[in-house]
Amino acid sequence: MHAKGLSAKTKRKMKKLAFYIALISLPILQFLIFYVYVNINSFVLAFQEYDVFTNTAKFAGWNNFIKIYKDLVETGKFAVMLKNSLIVWVWTTLLGIVGAIFFSYYIYKKSPFSNLFRTILYMPHIVSSVVLIVMFKYFVEWAVPSLVETLTGKLIEGLYSNPDTQFVTVVFYCLWMGFGTQVLMYVSAMGGIDASISEAAKIDGITYLKEFWYITVPLVFPTLTTFILTGIGSIFTNQAGLYSFGGKNVPGSMHTFGYYMYVELQKNSANQTAWPMLSALGLLFTFVATPLTFLARWLLGKYGPSVE
Repeated sequence: MHAKGLSAKTKRKMKKLAFYIALISLPILQFLIFYVYVNINSFVLAFQEYDVFTNTAKFAGWNNFIKIYKDLVETGKFAVMLKNSLIVWVWTTLLGIVGAIFFSYYIYKKSPFSNLFRTILYMPHIVSSVVLIVMFKYFVEWAVPSLVETLTGKLIEGLYSNPDTQFVTVVFYCLWMGFGTQVLMYVSAMGGIDASISEAAKIDGITYLKEFWYITVPLVFPTLTTFILTGIGSIFTNQAGLYSFGGKNVPGSMHTFGYYMYVELQKNSANQTAWPMLSALGLLFTFVATPLTFLARWLLGKYGPSVE
């Protein structure tokens, strides 16, 4: 009887294992094909060069990385893209998070006009990004100069067409666009805070600012950490909407890493000779972003606010 009981138990375990395997097989297959295979292929391509005469790829060693140094670093393009990418990252990720979490707290406390602010901040994610950029360009190019002329009598250029304010205008757009998702996530996280904690704090006479700093921020810190960590990768991938603003004709002084990669892939979609260099550049970005992400995660875990 004991042997039969073990046999039945083993059969149940086998059925559960078969169900589990069937459940995860498709996600694992997708991961192996669309992540592992694609990235391994990109890694191999970074050390190859394409021969147009023989229509084959051959090992190129470090030639693609040397080409990156000559074409981007020595010409100064890399420094410009690095500066612009970091500016966009600082404003949209670091400063954007600070603004978003304050707005979220304001909405969470159901302060005056909180629902209006929620709608205004999230509306950009409802409208198509291309349509929104067209509307935004018309506003900064025509409405703002007209408003300034009406109020001060001075004539000014459109904010996007003026080289002095062009990049600032794009950064402001990115900052505004980044609020919607963050506010939605933070408000949802704040909504999960046990009401008894806030009520107990109010009885003790805590102020709104202290409640925000000592209770709300620690309890939503995991959500905040997620945005910071994902933001690190965006340093090398965020094109800041530049392609929608100016297509392939954006001035070189405004290029970011993400925009450069996107435009180069668009221009060379059928030119296999350019793929190895782009793969090598992407590999470099990965080697930089990966340790930075793990370092930031360790620092946030070690020095971030504690729930206790």
